[in-house]
Amino acid sequence: MTAPGRDPFLSRLERDSVIAAAVLAAAAAVCWPGRPARALGVLGGFALIALSYRGIRAGVDGVWTGAAGPADPEGGEAPPPRPQRAGFVKFFTRHAILAGGAYVMMARFEFDPMAMLAGVTAPAVAATVEFVRTVRARDGGPHSRSS
Repeated sequence: MTAPGRDPFLSRLERDSVIAAAVLAAAAAVCWPGRPARALGVLGGFALIALSYRGIRAGVDGVWTGAAGPADPEGGEAPPPRPQRAGFVKFFTRHAILAGGAYVMMARFEFDPMAMLAGVTAPAVAATVEFVRTVRARDGGPHSRSS
């Protein structure tokens, strides 16, 4: 089930990213049972990349819907666009929050940085899975190498 206007590809990619992060965290917990901070580090890294993705997605959606130009229902002029400075401030504030979150996770919670890096790569793993899925679906189609 997707929301109206949702891209099914992005929905699959988001779902597969969550699954990949869970699998990576479970693998870390199995490989290092005495170090639960590694599994938590994977989940913390994924939380950082998920927060970053949501921020980027909100920005792109805002620009995309703003490109159409808001229409005034009374037929008058549209409201003036927001100044560009607000977008820059929002962008840098999000990144400062992500940097602060990464610092807290590594310095205060003592999450393993390499485990956090594994969590950050979960969307790349999901993208690879989606690529393989797409290639396999096309193998039997009219554009396959065997035809």
